[in-house]
Amino acid sequence: MKVSIIKLPALYTLVFSGYRVLELLIASAVHIKSGFSFPAVGATLMQWESFLWWLAAIGLLLHVISYFRSLHSPASDMWGNLIGACAFVADILIPNYAFWILIAHFISMLMLLRTDPHPGRHSDRGELA
Repeated sequence: MKVSIIKLPALYTLVFSGYRVLELLIASAVHIKSGFSFPAVGATLMQWESFLWWLAAIGLLLHVISYFRSLHSPASDMWGNLIGACAFVADILIPNYAFWILIAHFISMLMLLRTDPHPGRHSDRGELA
């Protein structure tokens, strides 16, 4: 698979999702000692996001650039970028729903990394190499 501008956000989403899962596990572990509750974990995520929002902003920027590059590509590329961009906006604004946002990231990644059933039919998918 060639590296492309359209598929680059999916790679960043994969790395960001790994970070978000780790963040969820750490926030949950912090609150296990004091009596676990979902609102407490959500409040912790909201506090941490004030320092780490720029990680999601990078993903949002990548999805917006990829969206405009994919305007002449199959519709699933456009939808994948749109879902990904919305997921990164949600990561910035409401990080306490991180579990559901991770599902949106996964759907976006699957839509962007799907295999092309007709190779050669879409000649310009933004390949770099």
